[in-house]
Amino acid sequence: MIKKLMLLLLLGALAFGEIYVNGVPIDSTQSRYLIVEIDDDLRKTRAYVDYGQSDPDRHRIMTDDTGSKMLFNSPVAVLNYFYRQGWELDEAYVMPGGGESSFYGDKYFILQRKP
Repeated sequence: MIKKLMLLLLLGALAFGEIYVNGVPIDSTQSRYLIVEIDDDLRKTRAYVDYGQSDPDRHRIMTDDTGSKMLFNSPVAVLNYFYRQGWELDEAYVMPGGGESSFYGDKYFILQRKP
């Protein structure tokens, strides 16, 4: 019973959390659009967020409220997290990497606040 209660509390915290980029809450920026770059490797998935800030790319990683990097299980987990926070997908694209014949590339998602 206690395990179920703890799980519900954790899920509630994730569902109503705030999105932070390098420790800065996105809601404080009043941004309407974001570009989310997904870095997906064999272990975990990271999200880098561009909301119009002038920080270098390495400082655009998604963090929690303590500044710790957030890791996800997959690119879809990242998109679901943003959806629960009030964002929706506007457009998605892949920039090829490793030459023209490469299957892999950098994944970008343009998100906008839900009306």
